[in-house]
Amino acid sequence: MSAGTELIVPTRVPGSFSRADVTIGVPLDAAFCFYYRSNIEALEHSARLEYFSPLNERLPPVDPLYIGGGFPEAHIQELSANAALMNDIYVQAAEGMPIIAEGGGFVYLSRSLAVKDAAPHKLAGVIPAEVRTTDNVQALGHSEFEIVRNCAIAGPGERLRGHEYHHSVVEPDCDARFAYKMIHGTGIQGWDGIVEYNVLASCQHIHVYSMRYGFDGFVGVAQRYSRS
Repeated sequence: MSAGTELIVPTRVPGSFSRADVTIGVPLDAAFCFYYRSNIEALEHSARLEYFSPLNERLPPVDPLYIGGGFPEAHIQELSANAALMNDIYVQAAEGMPIIAEGGGFVYLSRSLAVKDAAPHKLAGVIPAEVRTTDNVQALGHSEFEIVRNCAIAGPGERLRGHEYHHSVVEPDCDARFAYKMIHGTGIQGWDGIVEYNVLASCQHIHVYSMRYGFDGFVGVAQRYSRS
């Protein structure tokens, strides 16, 4: 399984080595194809992973979702046509399903995506933001950010690292709640990590080796959700 490009050679997998009775849904197809391999390995140590394609499949029976990056703008027709899956995700998110979404995953959970000057396509609508692509790179490079609000992966005061690369402009609602304050990088006007329900959606691709407890918190929330 090809899970993206690795930037840091792992020496150990942080977090829990006991496998939880949790199944994490992971989109993997032409639209969602970027994941740090270390992140996937860390999740595999903690839970079962169920891969599926948002291009043409429904939501499998999973507890949380981890939606990585990719090229949703290049497949917007197919993604927006699969309204049944987007409705599945919207309903589950509103009921408390834990979701981490990064890069293209952030775009997918937004209300709509306008590819350049074309009319916007309706998307999942989980987070209070709209996105439009541009011809120019809007953010590129390694990033560092401080947690300012409790979220699925860390608590206030912790600093995380990763990278950002996108050609899109995000237009969040004025009352959107952010979990990250950017230290190095662009984010969304100096902030990032929109929190809604148990969802954390970010333009940043976070690397597990910068997370103090790895994905333990995320898996723990998923366990509580699956038992509710």
